[in-house]
Amino acid sequence: DGKIIDVLLRRKILDKNIELSSSSQYQLNIIDNQAYPLLETIRELINECDEFYISVAFLMTSGIKGIKMELNNANQKNIPAKIIVGNMNNFSDPKAIKELSQFNNIDIRLNMEGNLHTKGYFFRKNNIWTIIIGSSNLTQAALKTNKEWNMIINSTENGKLVENTIKSFTNLWEKSEKLNNVFETYENTYRQEQA
Repeated sequence: DGKIIDVLLRRKILDKNIELSSSSQYQLNIIDNQAYPLLETIRELINECDEFYISVAFLMTSGIKGIKMELNNANQKNIPAKIIVGNMNNFSDPKAIKELSQFNNIDIRLNMEGNLHTKGYFFRKNNIWTIIIGSSNLTQAALKTNKEWNMIINSTENGKLVENTIKSFTNLWEKSEKLNNVFETYENTYRQEQA
């Protein structure tokens, strides 16, 4: 039905069971930090979601500081979260990793392959996913002031893009290490690099 498809497109809610041209299915909005900081979007989404996933190459304490209140609220509401952090160039701050691990609702893993360069934020509310993919790591500059391009899409859980992206996150999650197994090694390497 043309009206239903039109409503879905205007709301950016897509479903793989609805036949649309590929250009319609993958029209995404660009969030430019100069026009609208990604930080504000992430704050809103953490406050509203039923669960969230994050995968970033770089994590800094400054990035956590910007969303600390929202993370505390999610922890109090026991909103489940999974976060994957990369070890590329030993850039991610162990203090930030340790700080995230203090939240009871967050399961955090380190990807030790050395080439993780993802920047993805996934938020589910009921059966609707909001996915942000782009260039912003979990640092204050990337979320607030840098010239970054991040694309956002809303989709039902039946959306092809959601299905493929969540599958990719899950595969990466399974290849990443539980924090207890590798944190001490990573922290020592980080300190040696900083010396």
